[in-house]
Amino acid sequence: GMGPSPSSRSHPPRLDLGNAVHDGWTAFSRAPAALIGVALVVVLLWLLLVPLQQRLTPGGALARQPLDLLLGSLGWIGIPLIYCWGSVRLVRGAREALLNRRPRFTRLLRWDGSALRHLFPAVLLLSALALLVVLTMVLIVWLSLTLLNLLDAWAGAGPMDGLPLLVDLLVRLTTLALEGMLVLLLLYLMVNQQFMAPIAVFEGLGPLETLRRGCRVVDPQWILVLLLGLIQLTLFGVGVLTGGVGLFVAWPVMICISTAAYRQLFVSPSQSW
Repeated sequence: GMGPSPSSRSHPPRLDLGNAVHDGWTAFSRAPAALIGVALVVVLLWLLLVPLQQRLTPGGALARQPLDLLLGSLGWIGIPLIYCWGSVRLVRGAREALLNRRPRFTRLLRWDGSALRHLFPAVLLLSALALLVVLTMVLIVWLSLTLLNLLDAWAGAGPMDGLPLLVDLLVRLTTLALEGMLVLLLLYLMVNQQFMAPIAVFEGLGPLETLRRGCRVVDPQWILVLLLGLIQLTLFGVGVLTGGVGLFVAWPVMICISTAAYRQLFVSPSQSW
């Protein structure tokens, strides 16, 4: 069944971190081979697409041959698309396992175009917003360095009763404050959009509404969802430390935990899921 409509619940229940981790791990344990298999397929497809991606900028310059441009562009589009497909199929598998079923590997390999049509644009929108924040941070640093260089030239022109020093301090403090605010904005966005994949899969909203839905439900308990993200980040770190092999387990477990938390926060007990 579909999830609740955006307006159907104004006060979501409190996230129970212990239950989310327990239920997520239990779900993963019901079908580890099928879920790990999806992660392996995603990595294999990624390895096939990386050489295509590199054809777009051979030697660091943009390719001139039309075929290289086409194949390179396919690589750049294909990699995030395959990641989204893997996330969608793992969310589907996690739901099956959370409902005490055992998802079959062959069923998890389906294309699922409907969910992808909702998740892929939402991921692109979130990426564009994150890129905008990062570019703003770079611009602020560039402007502050330009101002500081001008102040150095101004101070070198003659004694100015300490004014350049005061302005220098003001520029540095303002830059630090603005950069800090933008880092917090980026963190806010990343935490609020932890449930983007299950929202796209189960609720089928447009990209902007998917982001808004995440914000509306997560905002009242942002700190708890941040803690959930830190638990998942720890799992990811363990996966990396095992030479990357552990990522085949860590990614499905992270998705199972997220889906279990999504069920707590977004799906009322009276609804079929």
